[in-house]
Amino acid sequence: MIIKGLGVNTRRTEGNFQKLEEQFAYLREAGFDYLEVSADVVDTIGGGKIISRRMDKLIRLIERFGFKCTAHIHNGVDLRDEQDRAFQLESFKSGVEFAGLIGAELFVCHFEKHSDDPKKENLFREAVLEGLEYAKKWKLKMGIENIEIERLSSVVSFVESVDDPDLVLVLDL
Repeated sequence: MIIKGLGVNTRRTEGNFQKLEEQFAYLREAGFDYLEVSADVVDTIGGGKIISRRMDKLIRLIERFGFKCTAHIHNGVDLRDEQDRAFQLESFKSGVEFAGLIGAELFVCHFEKHSDDPKKENLFREAVLEGLEYAKKWKLKMGIENIEIERLSSVVSFVESVDDPDLVLVLDL
């Protein structure tokens, strides 16, 4: 196994860039190379769309500290939601765009709660496949993380069934 660097998740700052700057300084001093930057760390996505002014400020901050990044989907995206499907997909794609803009190597999203409803599971699969194709345009890999699930095997099975080298399992212990 090749270790590329030592990374850590960023914490939400309620939109406060000063807090994020302090967090980055602490993490850099602690020796971290990588950050997993959540798309909602400083509220860079609103209404399913990138907020350019905030995004530009975040990019400058990441560049100033010289971190390498992975990106994490923002809260509230539900890829199994059929009622508000267009908004969920738009918001999901904005998360992918966020990852590309910060120069992330990987965009992470949650497997979320597995449903016994095949229709909802198909919606999830279709959304991931659509997001994966969009991620490839940004030269990103996509990771499915084992959050909000009872068994890891569900995520493993899903990733294996997609069978694409640009979709990987992200293990959160």
